[in-house]
Amino acid sequence: MPIDADPGGQLLAELDAAPAWPLPREHGARASAMTGRAFRKGDRGWLSGMQGWDPGREYLVDSLPRRIAFGFADFLFAEDLDAKAADGGDQDALDAVIEANRMSARLHRAERIVVSEGEAWWKVHINHAVSGWPILTWNSRLDVVPLLYGDRVLACAFVTERARECGTNDEGEADAAQPDRVWRHAEVHSAGTVRNVLYRGTPDELGRRVGLESRPETAGYNPEWQHGLPMLAGRVVNDFDDDETAGVSEYDAIADLLLALNEAVTIASENARLTGKDRVMAAGRFTRADGAFDASLEVFQVEPDGGTLGEGDGKPPVVVIEKSYDAEPLWLHIRSLVQTCLSRVGLVAQFVGQDVEGAAETGVGIRLRFLPTTNAAKGKAREWKADLPSILHLLLRAAALPVNQGGFGAPDPGEDPPAVELPDPLPRDAGEEIRDVSTAVTSEVMSRRTAIQALHPDWDDGQVDEEVAAIAADIDSVLPPPPPAAA
Repeated sequence: MPIDADPGGQLLAELDAAPAWPLPREHGARASAMTGRAFRKGDRGWLSGMQGWDPGREYLVDSLPRRIAFGFADFLFAEDLDAKAADGGDQDALDAVIEANRMSARLHRAERIVVSEGEAWWKVHINHAVSGWPILTWNSRLDVVPLLYGDRVLACAFVTERARECGTNDEGEADAAQPDRVWRHAEVHSAGTVRNVLYRGTPDELGRRVGLESRPETAGYNPEWQHGLPMLAGRVVNDFDDDETAGVSEYDAIADLLLALNEAVTIASENARLTGKDRVMAAGRFTRADGAFDASLEVFQVEPDGGTLGEGDGKPPVVVIEKSYDAEPLWLHIRSLVQTCLSRVGLVAQFVGQDVEGAAETGVGIRLRFLPTTNAAKGKAREWKADLPSILHLLLRAAALPVNQGGFGAPDPGEDPPAVELPDPLPRDAGEEIRDVSTAVTSEVMSRRTAIQALHPDWDDGQVDEEVAAIAADIDSVLPPPPPAAA
């Protein structure tokens, strides 16, 4: 669509004229996000509907999709975020912002959304009553209406349902036949500005704008915040296909396999239930008034003339029906589905808790085995490395705004964003690293001081100097070997 000089105003105008809710143009992106969320959260209703499951038949959901989302999040954000301010004087403020937002935990949750739903949306906002620093939150595409130019976000509205009341008739009385009244708050971000508006509508319509003071939940909101900064919102995308307006979930390519896995697990459970407990047929006289059979009985008396189940044909009055099935082929099929799903998304089995017998345990062997996952994670890390510095910089710049402009009056962080290093998810084996450094020192291609710095990157120069001196003292204290005995 054509873009005017005020993308935020253009997006608001589109919301005001919305023919239905959600916006028709958002149906595809929302359906994809809802499917990804259903896989991640194990939503039986949504997934069984995708599979056309008989509603009267139990449906089990395997947790593999959740483990896939956690696996990639663990790979990227299992350790604390390492961020260095461009100006050393801003490091304390940067550390405070990271701590106030519990950044590592938030980024871990964000990556789970990115992997499963295809994208996650972030926004920076300020609430002096909640935090002494700007707040970073992450949202699903289900909560966002963007205005995009290709893959670039020009404006976006974070839409939240704030209240819902039962519909009323013409006399003002509650009437279940009338649609509910729904109030939705839209926080519209664009470059330099955040606008807050409140809509009153129905479950299927956004409705018309009403004053923010119409609801206590939004009464204190500022209708327009002119912060003068770049847009305090954006998205992190898992991947794109042909359509750059919506990210692609890791589950998209394996959705049929994941549904087949759920079906296989359900069948295995049904078979176990059918064969794990014997069935009993008993003559009517052995049942109680309520029809139940006392399975604790061990001795039954049979009349001499016999009979059907003890009544005429010589058969016993109690017959046990036994069933069995070969479980191994079905569980082999389940394990194969799990392995196939993992290989399709680039995860090795060990990273989601699967045991692999006979796997190499040396440092090199481990790294080679994890190479597919390492490569996949590096691809995802590129998006984070591109976005995280600017997000952290915006948090610092928002904190530096004057108090009368909505900020906290913190020091100005300058124009350069912080540097962000994502940790290596597969740290080298300590013994292997020591052996490599020792060989380098012995071969005289590395000094003792450099070796100590390599083994202790967190030490300062004073600690390194002390260790070098201690090693030299140890060497000097060793007595030389005695001279050879005289002939």
